[in-house]
Amino acid sequence: MNTWTCPEERRRLLEHAVAHAAHLLPGQRPIEAFVHHNTLHPFEDMAFEDAVVLAADLYGARAFMPEADFRAAWAEGRVLDRDLDAVLARRVPDGRFEAIPPEIGEREAVRRLMLWLPPDASGPALEWRLAETDALRSLPPWLPRDARERLLQGNTEGVGGTLQRLWAACRAYADRPGPPPAPSRPRDQVILERGQDPDALVHPVLIRWCMAYLDHGQAWWSMPQREEGFYRAMLRVLAQGGVPLRGWMRPLRAQARDLLASGADAADCAHAGLLALDIAEDDIEAVVTATLLALPGWPGMFVQLTERPDLAPGRKPPTVLMDFLAVRLMLDVAALGGPAPAVQGAPVEAVGRDAWRLFHAALLLGLLPEELGEAGLAEVQGLLDRWPLVSRQRLWQLAYERRYRVQVLDALEAHHRVLQEGGMPPTPDAQVVTCIDDREESLRRHLEELDPRWETLGAAGFYGVAMAYRGLHDAHPRPLCPAGLVPRHLVEERPAPEHVGAFATRRASRTRLGRMSEALSGGSRTLLSGGMLALAGLWSLVPLTTRLLAPSLHARVGGKDAPVPTVLTLERDPAQPEKDGFLLGFTVDEMVGVVAGVLKGMGLVRGFAPLVVFLGHGSSSLNNPHEAAHDCGACGGGRGGPNARAFAIMANRPDVRARLRAEGVDIPAETWFVGGYHNTANDAVDWYDLDRVPARHRDVLARLRADLDEARRRDAHERCRRFESAALDLSPTEALRHVEDRAEDLAQPRPEYGHATNALCFVGRRSWSRGLFLDRRVFLTSYDSDTDPDGAVLEGLLASVGPVGAGINLEYWFSFVDPVRYGSGTKLPHNIVGLLGVMDGHASDLRTGLPWQMVEIHEPVRLLVVVEARPRQLEALLGRQPGLRSLVLHRWILLAAFDPETGRSWFFTEDGFAPHFPEQRDLPRTGTSADWYGGKRGHLPPATILAGCPKPPDATEEAA
Repeated sequence: MNTWTCPEERRRLLEHAVAHAAHLLPGQRPIEAFVHHNTLHPFEDMAFEDAVVLAADLYGARAFMPEADFRAAWAEGRVLDRDLDAVLARRVPDGRFEAIPPEIGEREAVRRLMLWLPPDASGPALEWRLAETDALRSLPPWLPRDARERLLQGNTEGVGGTLQRLWAACRAYADRPGPPPAPSRPRDQVILERGQDPDALVHPVLIRWCMAYLDHGQAWWSMPQREEGFYRAMLRVLAQGGVPLRGWMRPLRAQARDLLASGADAADCAHAGLLALDIAEDDIEAVVTATLLALPGWPGMFVQLTERPDLAPGRKPPTVLMDFLAVRLMLDVAALGGPAPAVQGAPVEAVGRDAWRLFHAALLLGLLPEELGEAGLAEVQGLLDRWPLVSRQRLWQLAYERRYRVQVLDALEAHHRVLQEGGMPPTPDAQVVTCIDDREESLRRHLEELDPRWETLGAAGFYGVAMAYRGLHDAHPRPLCPAGLVPRHLVEERPAPEHVGAFATRRASRTRLGRMSEALSGGSRTLLSGGMLALAGLWSLVPLTTRLLAPSLHARVGGKDAPVPTVLTLERDPAQPEKDGFLLGFTVDEMVGVVAGVLKGMGLVRGFAPLVVFLGHGSSSLNNPHEAAHDCGACGGGRGGPNARAFAIMANRPDVRARLRAEGVDIPAETWFVGGYHNTANDAVDWYDLDRVPARHRDVLARLRADLDEARRRDAHERCRRFESAALDLSPTEALRHVEDRAEDLAQPRPEYGHATNALCFVGRRSWSRGLFLDRRVFLTSYDSDTDPDGAVLEGLLASVGPVGAGINLEYWFSFVDPVRYGSGTKLPHNIVGLLGVMDGHASDLRTGLPWQMVEIHEPVRLLVVVEARPRQLEALLGRQPGLRSLVLHRWILLAAFDPETGRSWFFTEDGFAPHFPEQRDLPRTGTSADWYGGKRGHLPPATILAGCPKPPDATEEAA
């Protein structure tokens, strides 16, 4: 039995272990406030390639995409031989073997392992292959020519005999048992000794308890004593005599009563549990970590609600991770004392696996059995040990990413030459600012193709308005700002003064309907009312049928009430006190800071068009628990329409504009700002405060709205090519109807693909990427180096855009690479639990990450950030920004510099910036985007879209 040090020291050790484990738990917020983040955020102080391997071991996950998928990409041309050659030359020393006769260097040997080493086989599966296939009768067809010729040369006994002797030699050498894995928890020892899994007893109970305790309004009957915390609430439940307990749980009643009587806190209980499990002091941290990671979703939510209680969808009970650990260890100790269910699924036998690898490695090297003495076998085995599967996958990943990077940088330089052939773009009639979101890239491109006098720009979609926002029908305010910010300002949407009475009447009706709905919901859970409601439910068959068979028609027929004209409570008197911790609105000085910050960040300090539109974005779809994951990440998983509206109101104020002039931003008196909202699910565009637009802007606004209407049809058309259920020959109008149907379809698991396929971020002027087809894969951030001589604006942009882009990109990366461990699996069995997240079926761990239907078309490549700057400027900037420097130096994001004056680019390597040398000088050119993507489903390379490029002056006049 292990004994520990003094009580103070044991508490310190335990608290340190819990804090360490908390850092490793999932960082996913309540699902209503879903914000993309780096799944492996605890490992960002490590190199990416090392971190994914370490995390895979810790979480039992994949480190990279399966090797078979990389090989398929190579076969399809997504990875070229020259990409493999470049990576091998940089990462693999070209040493020579000593005991192996063939003059094949290590670099070529590794290449052969990457391309052709078969998947592992062992146990009965291996025996079947040996007996039922030609594995030991003929040479495999994929064998390199030189290896095949060497094995056949001078062969007098036949290929079968040679293969039999080679297999025998490899099996005799490789089948040597290794040490069994060390158990990380007492439960693992029970599995080894008894073949039983105590977690099969513990998890169903612990899941139900967590569901009841953390519920934020879904349960009809709340758990009692939640205000005392999880640990004490569970002790009181267990101590009650009327609560039946299973056989293995019966000792917990007396234990709970003793703990309540003694006043022991959660740390005391957890300490007692670790002592009962005979855990040594040196193993505390490892065991606590393994215990919490055994069911990571629920304790992860405890941590998130502790760190950001303001994101809880309702009244939050105390959430202390030590409470969870104490209850978990109580259950673990009790479960070890009783019989547990047998382990599900037999363990995979490793017999013959090493011999199978060794055998095929020898074949790939063209080695005959007589050449493979002990030294030769050891040398081949050494090759396999130096380059195991995960190391080969690492090389594949680098080659995979290199192909995309070279494609993009080649395209930029080639497109630059095309742009030099044209003229300067005409003076814009309107400027449309969207979020930097990759889904807006296609909308901007299509709009620019329609008229060269439309200019588009990109900025983070909260548009500098960091606020808590309460909409007209919202019960509580919610943050509309980046995840790292806690808003200080509250903005409310209220009915316009002349509509207050009508809104009050409508609100009263909605309240009555809500109470009736709540009563019906509760009644459905009782015997008598439930039976009556079940019979009455037959009447719902008609609307349910129309919703399933004609979703968009159902939405139109049963549409919402006409909207009530509203106003925002934006202006605040500086002397006004806080209310509930919020400042009610913004002062004029604060508005000036908001507007100046956004406009300077984009470089829009001069050259204003008469009309400037700010479009927020979000997504709406039915029966989609992950709907917030499709909303605006810059708005903390909310919808950015209110931010765009608020910004436009601020920018139109004469007092704000007057003070902006002192900031170097001179907005002409004739310029007017309009706010709008783009729904990325159904491609609808809504407008705010159109009644305030001056008459002199009505004609331009009408033209812009007409072109945006056409642009959203084309955007829907481009999106539909990725949906397998959408025909490739749809017209733009049919495509728009299709995406509208998807957003209203109860049975649709893919209302949109969100950020799937994201791979790129541009930070710079639109002038050097306008007319470049980038397949909806790029975050477009506007920046003008000419207006930022000291680089201060760029520094602020990259400090925010870098981590945000990395969070989105890496969450998709990991959810695709391992959709079970890092992602939340398929949507089909998901159920919402506690208004906090989803689980599989009626009881499982909280599923974190993204569902498979959101990532299935994704390519796991790290985000390539291309910045309008010289390498020296970026190096100096990285030296001043430790967070960004860590992401770049540790390769969580990839960085490139682009000079729009010369069209040259540089890529940041482990050794610093290196010039990019194009592999392809010319870029395909087409008239419109549809000419390039039409009839195609998969990923497309960049191309020049001539309709989107600035025209020479004479061509522009003709178009006009």
